[in-house]
Amino acid sequence: MNTPTFSLLFDENISYRVVKQILHLFPGSQAAKQIKLLAKEDFLIWETAKSGGFTIITYDEDYELLSNLRGWPPKVILIRSGNLSNTEVIAMLQINFDAISDFLLDIEFDARGVLELYQS
Repeated sequence: MNTPTFSLLFDENISYRVVKQILHLFPGSQAAKQIKLLAKEDFLIWETAKSGGFTIITYDEDYELLSNLRGWPPKVILIRSGNLSNTEVIAMLQINFDAISDFLLDIEFDARGVLELYQS
């Protein structure tokens, strides 16, 4: 059985250093810095994620608004815990891997396009 892969696009407010620590969980993930999207409009990042098959991971609530206006893809993972250290972001992704996987695999028509994560 093929295991699905989930590629995340980390917006510029989350360090590109996080990516190499989560590639075993989310192969193909990229940071905005790595694909030259620093200081770009949210809409451009949205379109890049959509065309590249990424899920956006961010602290920025603007992506939730875009999701509400445009629907998905791309889906959005919104970190609702304020700025966290790289170690805390990595731990949050590891702890929530099953919930994230379930969210990304849900392709029902009425599925919500935004998953909110909170630091426990």
